[in-house]
Amino acid sequence: RQLYTVRDGGTIALDWLLAFDLEDADEIISKDSSTPLLVVVPGLTSDSDAAYAKHLVHSMARKGWNVVVSNHRGLGGVSITSDCLYNGGWTEDVREVINYLHRKYPKAPMFCVGTSIGANIL
Repeated sequence: RQLYTVRDGGTIALDWLLAFDLEDADEIISKDSSTPLLVVVPGLTSDSDAAYAKHLVHSMARKGWNVVVSNHRGLGGVSITSDCLYNGGWTEDVREVINYLHRKYPKAPMFCVGTSIGANIL
């Protein structure tokens, strides 16, 4: 789990499953990695603990992808740390997370999938 702080002080939990986590390796993602990266944006009240999210994450990691679930503010066991609350019309958090990941891993092809309201946010 990585706690990411957005510009207004809000906190978003980024829950990672890396392809090599399934191989019991002790590694981190290199900034030069070209392994595909999948960003998952859950539904309205879901987070990385939802059964469908776990299934998607594990399926893609088994195929050799690095996967991160971008949990919404206040979900995934993370407290609210700013005056801004999550809502289905707010796209700035996902934009900020995607831009951050793109800057951090510029050589990794990035794909995003949203479920339910997460698809609308994307």
